[in-house]
Amino acid sequence: MNVQIKHYGTILNGRKTYFNQPLYDSQIQSLEGKQFVEIIQEVHRKPSVNSNNYYRGGILPTCYQAEMFSHFDNKDQVHSLYFAPKFLTHIEIVNIAGEQREVTITRSLADLNQEEMSEFITKVKADCHQMGLEIGEPADYFNKFYNK
Repeated sequence: MNVQIKHYGTILNGRKTYFNQPLYDSQIQSLEGKQFVEIIQEVHRKPSVNSNNYYRGGILPTCYQAEMFSHFDNKDQVHSLYFAPKFLTHIEIVNIAGEQREVTITRSLADLNQEEMSEFITKVKADCHQMGLEIGEPADYFNKFYNK
């Protein structure tokens, strides 16, 4: 079984700089005389724990307590049945057995990067505001639960 090592770094002035240069050099030496593949892509920055906590522990419970969302069984349904379809869903045309079909794709929060999660939260807060539901700032929820 081949060990696959991911090397992280930055591009500065068109040159690659690795965070762990000795590890990179060692792997290059181990591949001497062999073919290789190199893939360079931007790092997927996962949303912070604070962003997820704010959404799942602050925004969703606030929505669930509001009358307009009270028909849902729990706060997770507010996400899966209202916010995800509204802000994380798109239509793709796929070819199935030679036939073009529309498929609805709903992205998971786990697929979002930090920037996309921030944009999603901004849309959710704006939507809530339009419905007359005020969502507090992250510090408001933190202070409510942890600074009693």
